[in-house]
Amino acid sequence: MTEAIEGRWWLDFTKHPPRDPSGNEFILSAGTVSIAKTGDPAGSYHIAPGVLTMTLPMPTIPDEGPWRMEAKFMLIYPEAPAERLTGMIEAIGSDGQVMMSDFCTLVRRPADA
Repeated sequence: MTEAIEGRWWLDFTKHPPRDPSGNEFILSAGTVSIAKTGDPAGSYHIAPGVLTMTLPMPTIPDEGPWRMEAKFMLIYPEAPAERLTGMIEAIGSDGQVMMSDFCTLVRRPADA
């Protein structure tokens, strides 16, 4: 299953397009999420039965501590390479509380995009 997920992906928020779209394009490989434009590691991903979870640590918020973005996507056909995965993304504070959640889609991109 891991091999079917590896590759270049665009994290799409239909209601809230990013200011810098290149920041939402990632490479998933060997459990690591990297920014496609720079190759810098941005987080990790984990595959469990029926679910792909991406965890992206975020910069510390002054007086609040570290937080993270966590996106979970349904894997309907785990053995097949997916082209679009639907899911939810949450901003999770240092205390574990969900600060925001929204729908999102992970869209496969060509390797040379």
